[in-house]
Amino acid sequence: MSINTIILLLFTFDIVFAFVYYFFYPQIYGIAGEYWVKKELRRLSTEYIVLNDIMIANNGKTTQIDHIVISPYGIFVIETKHYHGFIRGGDAYKMWRQYYGKSYHEFYNPTRQNYGHTVALSQQLDLPMDQFVPIICFTAQVKLKIDSRSHVVHIYELGKTIGQYRDIIVQQPTKIAHEISSLNITDKTARRQHIERVKKLNDNLSSTRKPQPSEILRLSGF
Repeated sequence: MSINTIILLLFTFDIVFAFVYYFFYPQIYGIAGEYWVKKELRRLSTEYIVLNDIMIANNGKTTQIDHIVISPYGIFVIETKHYHGFIRGGDAYKMWRQYYGKSYHEFYNPTRQNYGHTVALSQQLDLPMDQFVPIICFTAQVKLKIDSRSHVVHIYELGKTIGQYRDIIVQQPTKIAHEISSLNITDKTARRQHIERVKKLNDNLSSTRKPQPSEILRLSGF
């Protein structure tokens, strides 16, 4: 194989990699992030019951919850975010901002989003809000500057955050877990419609300035 052929192959590989990164990186990183969260939650003791990817209906709308941990010490409602870079936000802000280099991406305040999840669970289970603990978990290596009354943590802080609650406030956690499971919507059409509705809402709310494919190629040296 000639040197020119090797150079051409390397150049082609870099172009393909750049475009795959540009279009599919969020999906790939999201799958990996959820895997690491599940792995972290599996380290909890048998006192904790973990439910993943739960979608329930409430007041005519559906809400999808990444992870729910039911225990005698609280019902932990976990919203995961798979962003990297520097994140700035707070309870008072409708939108939070992710910075990476000269680019940024705005996304809907996850504490407000998770509050909606918590309210839906509280209403469907007929349990008081003080039995729920909302947590926002970032799965990537991010720097956080957040002003929030909710827990906003890195993935390595998740177990410790849950474990700090030791007062018994929840009765019959196993029964509650079964009830949540019975509420879970598994119909593929309903889930697809929910994803489409959320994506449309996020597209209307968010704004992004990120490198274009040509910029990614320049950063790669081409």
